[in-house]
Amino acid sequence: MIGIEIGWLAPIIVRLKKGDRDLWPTDEELSWIASLHDIGRILGPLLSAILLDRIGRKKTAILSSFLFINAWTLVVFADSVVLIYVSRIVLGVVQGLSEVTSAIYVAENCSPYMRGILGSILPLCYFGGIVFEYIVAVYTSSRTMALVNVSIATVSLITTTLLRETPFFLVMKGCHEEAERNLQWLRDGDDPQNEVKLELIRIQQNVLSEKSKKTSILGLLTHPENMKAMMIIFIIYTLVVLTGVSAINAYAMIMFQSASVLYFDLLTIYGIFQFMGACISPFLIERQIICSFSVGDICNPNTLLGSVYTDQYGIVHHSK
Repeated sequence: MIGIEIGWLAPIIVRLKKGDRDLWPTDEELSWIASLHDIGRILGPLLSAILLDRIGRKKTAILSSFLFINAWTLVVFADSVVLIYVSRIVLGVVQGLSEVTSAIYVAENCSPYMRGILGSILPLCYFGGIVFEYIVAVYTSSRTMALVNVSIATVSLITTTLLRETPFFLVMKGCHEEAERNLQWLRDGDDPQNEVKLELIRIQQNVLSEKSKKTSILGLLTHPENMKAMMIIFIIYTLVVLTGVSAINAYAMIMFQSASVLYFDLLTIYGIFQFMGACISPFLIERQIICSFSVGDICNPNTLLGSVYTDQYGIVHHSK
């Protein structure tokens, strides 16, 4: 379900510029539509820190699906730019919430040696959602696209209710028998040499260890190991943002429209290449060099893109 709100944006910006729904937003309003999602996305992980340990991983995922339905329903009936603003903020918050929840749910449910590979499936779903939206945009209107996304969110809500809570959270809440049943179900009913019971004991030890080390939020943030991890993540994500990928995704269709009449085809090809990169990542997840290569090599297309626009439009300047 994640990714569809990103793929929805590029085609819709072009259609809104052409007077879709008779809104006729200005360029400044379009830039807010493009950027408000990322602002909301910052708030999502902060909200997840409150919800995940209080209501559980499963209920948080159900809440995310419910909010997705409401946000896309708002898009369907939006008759003003302000309502689209609100929907973009909500979609950003829910995407941030869903990304954290999905990552934790996968990490707590799968075997340790599969966590890296299964964790990399999340970007695969993300870029798959983008490609899906690019393809749907060719054949449908903006309102129909939003209705399709409401249907996707509804299916997600129904399937999420069929999930089982993670054993880790159940042990945290003292539900040891239910945790063992869920762990047995996750391992497909197989229990060679009481491996499930041994894994449950390890989970219980980890929970006790975390509770014994429980400290304030400030203490967690200032702990040397946590500080190091946060700095690494902050630097990587800052570099990714500074590549301009968010702006390129938002205005991709406008860029392709100025370059070719086959802009829908170019947009789809662009999304497919992103999806292909996500398909490769599970096989390279254990190789740290791929991170430096990915962030560094994006300088080449950015340089090429900048050269094309400089040649076509000259030096960019602000109009009075």
